[in-house]
Amino acid sequence: MSGRLSAYLDVMGIETWVLRDTQETAPPVPRLAGEAQAVVSAEPGSEPASAATPAPTPALEAEPGPAAQQPAPKLEPQPKPEPEPEPEPAPVYQSLADFPASDSGRILIACGYADSEEGASEQSGSAFVGEAAALLNAMLTATRWPAQQCVLLEQLEQLPQAIAQLQPELIVALGTQAAKAVQQPSVAAARGQRLQHGAAKLVVSYHPVQVLQNPKVLKRQVWADLQLAMAELSGT
Repeated sequence: MSGRLSAYLDVMGIETWVLRDTQETAPPVPRLAGEAQAVVSAEPGSEPASAATPAPTPALEAEPGPAAQQPAPKLEPQPKPEPEPEPEPAPVYQSLADFPASDSGRILIACGYADSEEGASEQSGSAFVGEAAALLNAMLTATRWPAQQCVLLEQLEQLPQAIAQLQPELIVALGTQAAKAVQQPSVAAARGQRLQHGAAKLVVSYHPVQVLQNPKVLKRQVWADLQLAMAELSGT
């Protein structure tokens, strides 16, 4: 059957029989509902008109690809946490090279040079240098006495002037020379007692240089004397 005749029959709606090949062919694609039919020219000798242009198939939306990389959010600087306040350092008690370096204080600590009987040499008799100074500072720090209320005196010949000017509530005499300066015969005879010197309360104990010679025994005794002085100040 010629192509022209086949086109006529197709337009008229007449089925045509077509000899199939021995091999199975794919079934015809069904037409979409409402799809325009091909218009064939009825004039002899003319080629069949091409099928009308089908309606455009709706464009499929493209699958979303990987999301475009978004810029990282700008981090606002966080305020730094306020540091915790550091604990107050232990008070450092300093000697008076030339009295009066301070004209106020409830507590007068008299500590002259240690003598040879207290284990001192000419180079190590002061309680305000080296290991003796560190020990004296530790002893006074343990009492928790405010540094501004304490006056330390090394030049014992100035003790009467210091007492008259300061009028201290408490005098702590450390060592043999300081004990004699407040009219006490010796440290061993005076320590461990609540004494009086003029209007001031008085406590006597060992010199820091002597304590370093026998720390296991004397540190305990000095601490007991300082506790007695603390009790004198508190009135207990």
